[in-house]
Amino acid sequence: MIKFPRVARRCFPQLTVTLLLTAGCLSQNPDAGLEQGLQLLEEGRTTLEENALANARDHFTKLTQQHPDNAVYFYELARVNAYRCEAYAARATKRRPKAPSMKPSRTCCSRSS
Repeated sequence: MIKFPRVARRCFPQLTVTLLLTAGCLSQNPDAGLEQGLQLLEEGRTTLEENALANARDHFTKLTQQHPDNAVYFYELARVNAYRCEAYAARATKRRPKAPSMKPSRTCCSRSS
């Protein structure tokens, strides 16, 4: 039989209860609203489509209004807005017209004799 020192014998019941409570907390179901929002955010992040990012923004905006004390929802809303800015910048560079050439045209600078 294993003999524990006196301190270990006193601490063992408290340690057992603490470990059981910790395991119970870790096994709780994650927030379903957060999981759904993260899926929307992932879809929008990978495609940078405005509709997907707008859906994620609406979802996290609703969650922040319902739970103003949860900082995770505000953080994810900020991530959505950052990806929306990135998508807007990507679309703006695709649509930007080419800069005019600075070469003078021969017809405007030529002399007529």
